[in-house]
Amino acid sequence: MDILEFVLRGLLLGVTYGVIAIPISLVFVTTGTVDLAIGAYVVLAAAIGFTLGGPLGWALAILAAMAAASVVGFASLLLMRRYAGDRLIVILASFGFAILLESLVLTVFGKSPFVKMTSAAPVELGGILLSRQSLLSAAIGVALAGAVYLVLYRTALGRVMRAGADNARGAAIAGIAVKRVQYLTFILGGALAGVAGLMLLHGAGLMFSSAVPLTITSLGAAILFGLEKPLHAFWGGLIIGVIESLSAGFASSSLATLLPLLFIFAVLATKSLRGTDVAGGRA
Repeated sequence: MDILEFVLRGLLLGVTYGVIAIPISLVFVTTGTVDLAIGAYVVLAAAIGFTLGGPLGWALAILAAMAAASVVGFASLLLMRRYAGDRLIVILASFGFAILLESLVLTVFGKSPFVKMTSAAPVELGGILLSRQSLLSAAIGVALAGAVYLVLYRTALGRVMRAGADNARGAAIAGIAVKRVQYLTFILGGALAGVAGLMLLHGAGLMFSSAVPLTITSLGAAILFGLEKPLHAFWGGLIIGVIESLSAGFASSSLATLLPLLFIFAVLATKSLRGTDVAGGRA
């Protein structure tokens, strides 16, 4: 395989990372905290979609991810009220819930990989064979990113979300139900994670233990261009996907998983040395 093929495959994989990174950034923008259970929602949706299959199974998978995210959202808002100003407690609580979900998936669905292979013939693009499922997943991911843009900048809900993110107290004084918007943001993140889980289910596949690696990778994608830029998080996912694909193709297996994390660290270190605010600007 030449470098172009690795780049194309990395872009297709990166779309999924971008879809997962968007809700990480959205939650940070609206609440000031990070939902570290996002990868667990992805795995939960993939496990349910793998077990049930079909449109009903897909719908239940996304609903399950949304339900799990709603639990974390509710608990996070309670903890933020109880421990005002201490976001670390909320972040650690979401990580604890991720471990709980991982154990639940292991207990209920077992240790076998969650993957559904398609028998459809691959598509040739510029002499490169690409699976139809990866192309479909990429199209869905791009459509979801576009939908998030429309929600944020072309709907009343988006205006409310951005108002609460810019000035939560001022938005509350103006009559905006900030806490409700924050809660809905968690649920929206769960829906995106559920779709990402189905994308991976019909692509590279997942294990019950994939939750934490997915969260770390997608968090890194969201951080690349600033956690407060939800739409830019999608582009960060594409970059991480390409780095991961190139690492798998040209480095040893032990370095392949390490290089994307080293890339994220190098970007953060460079920003710090330049005095750049990692958080970036508002959405």
